Amino acid sequence: MTGSYLRVPRLLLPATVALIIVHLGLCGLLWFTPEASYSIAPSQIQPEIGQAYYADTEYGTGRVYRFSSDSPETPTASSLLVFEDGRAIGPPHSAHDDVRRKGGGRFSHWGARIIFSTTDGTDPRSNGRTYSVTASFELKPQLQRLLVTVLTLADLAFLLHFRMVIIFALQKWGVRILAGFAVLLVLLAALSGFGLLGTIVVAKNGPPKDVALVVQILQHALLGCMTSIGIWAAGAGITRLMLRNRRSSLAEILIPAFPVGLALLAVLVVVALVVPWGRSIAFALWLACLVPLRKWRPPGQQVTAALKAALAIFPLAIAFGIWLALLWHGPTDTLAASPSGDLTFYAGSIWSLASQPYPYFDLGYANGESRGYFNNLYPAFGATLLYLPYFDPFLFLLASGGTSYVLLSALMVHFYVTDRVSRSIDPFELLLVTLSVVVAARYPYWVAESIPMVVVPALTISVWWMADRGRHSYRWSLAAMLAGLTGSFISKVVTAAVLVPLGSIGIWSRVRSLPLAAHLLMLAIVGAFAVYSSLMLLHYMPMFVATANPGPESYRTPQWYFVSRDIGAVLMAALAWVIADAPVALALCFGMITFIAFSWVFQANFVCVSIVLGLLLISVRPSPIFARVLALAAFTLSLPALVLGYQAGASSGVIWIVCLGGATLAAILSALDATTVEPRVTVQRTAVIAMTTLAVTALGLIGVSRGSIIADSGWHLTQREPLTPALKEIWSAVRERTPVGALIFTDQVDETENVLGGWNTYAYSGQRQLYLSSYYTGLELRHNRQKLDQILATNKTVLEGSRAPQSVPTRRSYGSFYAVVSASKAVPRTWRQVFRNDQYALYEIVA
Repeated sequence: MTGSYLRVPRLLLPATVALIIVHLGLCGLLWFTPEASYSIAPSQIQPEIGQAYYADTEYGTGRVYRFSSDSPETPTASSLLVFEDGRAIGPPHSAHDDVRRKGGGRFSHWGARIIFSTTDGTDPRSNGRTYSVTASFELKPQLQRLLVTVLTLADLAFLLHFRMVIIFALQKWGVRILAGFAVLLVLLAALSGFGLLGTIVVAKNGPPKDVALVVQILQHALLGCMTSIGIWAAGAGITRLMLRNRRSSLAEILIPAFPVGLALLAVLVVVALVVPWGRSIAFALWLACLVPLRKWRPPGQQVTAALKAALAIFPLAIAFGIWLALLWHGPTDTLAASPSGDLTFYAGSIWSLASQPYPYFDLGYANGESRGYFNNLYPAFGATLLYLPYFDPFLFLLASGGTSYVLLSALMVHFYVTDRVSRSIDPFELLLVTLSVVVAARYPYWVAESIPMVVVPALTISVWWMADRGRHSYRWSLAAMLAGLTGSFISKVVTAAVLVPLGSIGIWSRVRSLPLAAHLLMLAIVGAFAVYSSLMLLHYMPMFVATANPGPESYRTPQWYFVSRDIGAVLMAALAWVIADAPVALALCFGMITFIAFSWVFQANFVCVSIVLGLLLISVRPSPIFARVLALAAFTLSLPALVLGYQAGASSGVIWIVCLGGATLAAILSALDATTVEPRVTVQRTAVIAMTTLAVTALGLIGVSRGSIIADSGWHLTQREPLTPALKEIWSAVRERTPVGALIFTDQVDETENVLGGWNTYAYSGQRQLYLSSYYTGLELRHNRQKLDQILATNKTVLEGSRAPQSVPTRRSYGSFYAVVSASKAVPRTWRQVFRNDQYALYEIVA
């Protein structure tokens, strides 16, 4: 390369064209899979047991495609639909015993056989109706892995062979290339959004959304931005007041401010929910915490770099929050929904905490014990916002939570790199640290489904930053230990197993020289940690062991991508001993051991370890090549489980990589600009990224609201009954038309584990005590089948009118009694109807 001229190799153009064709071909094989349909002749149908019949499928497995069916390892893998006279029946993926006993159109595609029932219980061989099936083929997994591997190797070969040309082109025409790519993306989004490419299914097929939902999702994503920055800023005000130096850098204030902000949020939430006029008082306290920031004067170059980072990060964070909400939203006034049980539980916690913050009663069981507050900071925060117009707990957890996760994680990476990385980072290191953040999750939806995870990456980085500074000042070590303990206590409790030991790494080598006050504080933290961990294990471990088997995820679900992640976890443990000193490696290995020993419980520790390893790789000294190769192998092996081990399909993994990976990349590159004269990331480039992201997101939302883009989790295919607008309406009527001290009986509970069975925490939206709606979320009934049957029988006798509700033993006394039942249910004549819609009715139980 001489001056601004570089000779273009002859093979560049044909190699580029060939690579594009191969990429397009692979995308076509993956996404444009063939569909098959055929009618089931009566002669093919055979009786099974009860209301169940079966027919063997006529599909075989070809050399390229296969036809997936359900199995014990993949109970929802089949895409097959059964039609009765052209109308789809279901639900699919039903338990075989349910098909036999309950019928009603339930069916299961198991192996090479379809086990199904008719909608009215008649014999499909003689009822005169036609039965047919349709299903989509998929590329065989072995062929998928082979093609992806070959394509990855081809990409790497292209990049390595033409690296000088690529670097020269990016340096000379980087903005133009970026702008051209942006225009192409926006054009494709516009064609898709306005339906010119037909109906596009970007996740799983499902019902179209409407404008009202899209607007609400956008509002909640913006709410996530405001609340995240607001709480962090208040923590910064307190930290600035404690450190006093008005010239402190951004990192010196904002990194330790994050756990301070979490503790402050817990205090403000308690004030808002418990104290009279609490919301006003909490808002005034929040404003007071911002006052010390008035005289803070951080370095101007750092402020400029942070603003550039934020300009790119905010749109990507909003896009991810919107994506989660489109897939997993709750019921609206016009749309049904099928959110998962965990998400519904946390949404129910918002309603529950808003109605009765202390003591925290179990609204799902009138004789249940008081609930603990662990893992409930974010739902409690949502309870303080429930008064806002159009506030929706589901969208708060999804759109606000997803937005906050990307925003907080990426900004914290930015501040860390600004403060702790004083050298240039080569592209290999940049790739590794970005991968370490991207793979740090169970699957994309998990960060909202298990909502305490929203703050875990940022908290981990903050604790590690303080622990690293603790090598030179014991005060920072004590602060790191305290932040790890309190931060885990009010977020994801299991992370204490990593964060507290990690925070202590700088203090043990000089523990004898510490002053008495530091000794006492350290002993208090260690003692609290020991008691805290023991109580958690004693109280919750029996339930966890009864719910899921210990061991790695690949043992419980033997899929190749889970095996791959577990291998990656072992390599990460080895990597810790290669790049970290003994105390750090020991803390990280302990965290990874807990994950491998019981991944169902300790998955969050995998997140903490992965992120810290990524930060270690860009420490003061460059890592050896062996460590880099080991890190690349560990992180790469962990990636497939994130993309493929997810209900909504691989598209969510792609969105996750683009949004979180892009935000992390922008955070690091803009942080490096804070210490250089010539910035790598100009405002112009950042603006192009931001405007492109916003434009693609806006056009995508237009397509979703028009029905030309379908984004759905596909979870409705696994649920017996969705959460409908009628259901939302009936529990709103309970909230508005029944007295606060009422006890509610409902027939929306049974022995199953569905969200309208034994896991009905959506009923909490009525904000009244229920005799029984959810046994699965508690300890007492979940593991005592005999008592559960007794409580269900009592509930049934009250709803049938054969037992007076006053005679039912409960922990508290109630002034009135109501029932929420199916609209078709016959009830005693003495009951007074309060509200009714086409599916449900609310009655006052009158003797």
